[in-house]
Amino acid sequence: LVQQLVAVQATVTGIVATTTTCIESMQDREKFWQEKYNAEHEKAKKLEILYTATNRENTELIKTSAPQGPVLNEDQFFDAIEETLEKMDNLDKNLECLEIVKKKEDSSGDNAGDKKNHRMYSQMQELINKSRTLR
Repeated sequence: LVQQLVAVQATVTGIVATTTTCIESMQDREKFWQEKYNAEHEKAKKLEILYTATNRENTELIKTSAPQGPVLNEDQFFDAIEETLEKMDNLDKNLECLEIVKKKEDSSGDNAGDKKNHRMYSQMQELINKSRTLR
C-alpha cells in the first residue's frame, strides 16, 4: 500500500510539473501575441492619424488651388481653336504637296535609267534571277 501511495504521489507530482510547464509556455506565447497585437494596433492608430491629416491637407489644397471662373475668356478660347484649325489646314496642304511630288518622282523614268547604270545593277540582277530559278 505504501508503495502504491508513493507511485501515485510521484505520478501526481509529474503531472503537476508538466502542467505547470505547459501553463508557463502558454503564458509566454500569450504575452508574445499580446505585444504583437499592441504594436500592430499602435501602427494602425498612427496610420489613421496620418491618413486623416493628409486627407484634410489635400482637401484644403484642392479648395485653395481650384481656379475660380474660366481660365480663358471667350475670345481667347475661339482664337485658340482658330489657330489650331489653321495649323491642321497647313499640315493637310503640306501633305498634299508631298504626295504630288512623290507621284511625279514615281512617274518619271529618269530614276529607272539611273538604276540600270549603277555599277552593282548587273550583280543584283544575277542574284535575283538565281533566286527565281531556285523556286
